[in-house]
Amino acid sequence: MRLSIAVCCIFVSLSCREVRPFENVLQIHGYQLDGEVTTSTGVAVEGVDVRLYFNYQYVSDTPVDTQTVYVSDPSKPVDIAVYNRDLAFVKQLFLGYRSVGPLPRWTWDGFDAAGKSVPGGKYFIRYVVDTVIVKYSPVLVDGHVTSTSTTGGTFTIAAPNLPIGDSFDLYDQNYLYAGTYEIVPVIDLTLRKGNTRAAYSNIQLRRNQITTNVFILE
Repeated sequence: MRLSIAVCCIFVSLSCREVRPFENVLQIHGYQLDGEVTTSTGVAVEGVDVRLYFNYQYVSDTPVDTQTVYVSDPSKPVDIAVYNRDLAFVKQLFLGYRSVGPLPRWTWDGFDAAGKSVPGGKYFIRYVVDTVIVKYSPVLVDGHVTSTSTTGGTFTIAAPNLPIGDSFDLYDQNYLYAGTYEIVPVIDLTLRKGNTRAAYSNIQLRRNQITTNVFILE
């Protein structure tokens, strides 16, 4: 099941195409996809943007992120910023002062401080009041270019971009809570180079194994 996330998801319709799996299976921790993009005659295709889409299932009607961020002293600074899974800074959302009261739930457009689209995966919006970190609010970035094929046509989507099994709160386009969902080990991809595009759906990932597939782009 895939739903649109207003802030950081782009919904597209995906069609089924041929996926040619390799025979070898490599061991890792977590999930990883190693792909190779070729023409139907086996010629490697370089510079293909690979856009990643997650699938997820409903688990609860109770939000995971319930903590309210409250400003009690308007003279204390408020710092709201986005961080990646390794807690490295991505983008400043707000830095300044707020009046007394609860802070609204901040949204993010999925672009970093330089205005570039970030790879798909799990990110956090960090709320700091004065010098106190109040919380890290998880955000799922879906439908973004996450890898690009090399000169040999290969690409990798590694574990940090595949938060399989994690839960997150889903909000609709009006920013209203729509349920809590869990990311399942099934992904969809769109491949694009110039005006050439191919869509692949229902790619099954295996835990602690590298999934290896060949994708055709004509």
